[in-house]
Order: sequence, then structure tokens, then C-alpha cells
Amino acid sequence: MEEIKEKVTSKPRSELLQKSYLILKHTVESCNYFLKAFYICRRRRKGAATDEEQDLLRAMLVFSCAGLDSMLKQIIKDALLKIVNSNEKSHAALRQYVSKRLARKSDIEGALLNYDVKFLSDILMQESPREGLINAAIYDFTSGSLQSHEEIFKIITLFGIDPLIITQESETLKKIFGIRNRIIHEMDINFLHSKRNRNPHAKKDIRKYAELIILISKKILFAVDHTIKPLCWSV
Repeated sequence: MEEIKEKVTSKPRSELLQKSYLILKHTVESCNYFLKAFYICRRRRKGAATDEEQDLLRAMLVFSCAGLDSMLKQIIKDALLKIVNSNEKSHAALRQYVSKRLARKSDIEGALLNYDVKFLSDILMQESPREGLINAAIYDFTSGSLQSHEEIFKIITLFGIDPLIITQESETLKKIFGIRNRIIHEMDINFLHSKRNRNPHAKKDIRKYAELIILISKKILFAVDHTIKPLCWSV
């Protein structure tokens, strides 16, 4: 019986990434459970997969995306401070975030940019303003859904790692998240189809998409692990 090709065979070296590693490991296991259940169902009958059987494939894809989302947020919570201290690109990305977070557009067209005084005063009143800014960034980046190509790219930039991890697969990723969003928000229903009202999916395609999400998750995790070095300069 076939399984997801992508495996998680080694742990990252950084202790800060062990929870993220565990999330990825269980993501692969869950995807394999859904794939195994699909094969078991298919033993009993031939022909096109039913909607019930395809729900197992849909669940596999949704879980792979959820695993990526959860892993990225865990990395941010556990390791962002260390990443910023270890990586100049990450430091620059955080500085850009702070600039945008402080700036606030005026309601009056053509007026000069002003600043979020409340946010600034909240940060300055803390014992460590630097940690306050990083905590604000952690909250902002983990409070929403990381279920789009654009959001993943934003987090990769924050980590200061090579964007080629996803840019080479940009169009496929956009397609995957499009399918994921239709499943989550629209139940994958196609009201224009008169006989079968849910969008059909080939097993090989959904499996390939889930494997790509897992592969990208692995690449991000171990790229971050590579960037976390002993503190050699301060922000």
C-alpha cells in the first residue's frame, strides 16, 4: 500500500524547533492515515471514487496545509527571537515590519503619514521595548491564517531564508491553496454541475499536492534550523 513519499527522517539540531518538528511529523502521519483509509475503501469497489471516498483525499490535503500553518506559527513562537539575532535578512524584515506597524495612513487624502502613538507608547512603556516589538510581531504573524502563497512568502521573508523554497512552485501553491479554500469554505461544491455537485479530484493529483506541501514544510524547517547560529551580533 502506497504512502506519502515525503518522510521526516531526521530532527533539526536546534532545540527551539523540536515542537515544530513534531507538528510536521504528525502531519505526515495523518496524511498517511487518510491515504490508507482511501485505499481500504477502494478495495471494496471499482470505478470512479465516490464523494465519500474523495472526502478522504480532501481531508489529506486540508491536513497537509493545516500542518504547514501550525508548524510556521510554532517556529515563530519558539524561535523568532533567535532567528532575528542570527540572521541579518530576518533582522531587516522585522525592521520593515516595525516601520509599517508604526506608520498609520491619515484619513485625509494627501495628508502626511502619521504614527500609531498608542502602539508606540505601549512598546516604550515595557521593560524591554525590543522584546515588546518582537512579541507584537509574533502576535500579528500568528493570529491569522497562513493559508495562502502570499502569507507563506511573508513568513519566509521574516525568517530570512531563500524564497526559492516556494517561488519555484508558486503557481502550483496558488492552485493548492485555492482547492483547500474551496474545500474549507465552500464544501468543494460546484452548483453548476447538474449530476455531481462536488468538484472531483484525481487521487494522484491530491497526493502530489499534499506531498509538495510537506516537502516545502521540511525545506522551511531545516532552512530555519540552518540559520539559527550562536549569537554573534545584537539587534
